[in-house]
Amino acid sequence: FFLYLAYNAPHYPLYAPTNYTARFTHIPFGSRRTYAAMVNAMDDGVGEILDLLETRGLSSNTMVWFMTDNGAQVNQGGVNLPLRGAKTQVLDGGIRVPAMVQWPGHLPVSHTSAVPFHISDVFPTVCAAAGEAPPPSLRLEGRDMLAALAATDRVERTLACFDDGSFQQRAALATDWKYLNTNAVPELYAMPEDVEEATNQAAGQPALVAQFEEFLTNAWLEVARGPYFAHSNVPPVLLRAERLAP
Repeated sequence: FFLYLAYNAPHYPLYAPTNYTARFTHIPFGSRRTYAAMVNAMDDGVGEILDLLETRGLSSNTMVWFMTDNGAQVNQGGVNLPLRGAKTQVLDGGIRVPAMVQWPGHLPVSHTSAVPFHISDVFPTVCAAAGEAPPPSLRLEGRDMLAALAATDRVERTLACFDDGSFQQRAALATDWKYLNTNAVPELYAMPEDVEEATNQAAGQPALVAQFEEFLTNAWLEVARGPYFAHSNVPPVLLRAERLAP
């Protein structure tokens, strides 16, 4: 079986039943208390699913993924600390999100991977876990990351991230580095030790900066050719012109 459960919480408009907000009276009344209550309600719902899997003896044969789609919006009760930035930004507070995978007997317990993952990796990874190959006709953006989850091998990976429809806000996430360029200001941080993005090493690593810029340029052209911009008001030819503009 396959279950995709997309909670709308926590998300604005913020709302939670009083029996949940009552659990967080230690937080001053306002958006932060409601946000916490919404997270707690979601947590209870996820717990019911995990309990049912356990009751029916399905836990060891079920791969469970839990993740969110972007960082919190800080003016709506969310907090991304110690990460810098928030939703809609390519700073880590906007794109580094909580994610957990459970598959008893197949994946190590309490293993933390430093390899960058993306939501698009879920499909090919699940296919690999099931012993199936995705249809070759599909244009996949993700890749099979089972080896990284199982910690059986070091996986080198670089991800491209763009603010919605803008090459001017771009980032590359590699296993050991995070590069971003916002409005022509390059920044380079050693990962995972500098998740706060506190020590910019771009000035001392010009070759690495150039390598990431080339990677992001090629990735942008792939995005412009893909289905995302097929329904956009901005023609791909203009996107390429924007990319080439000084």
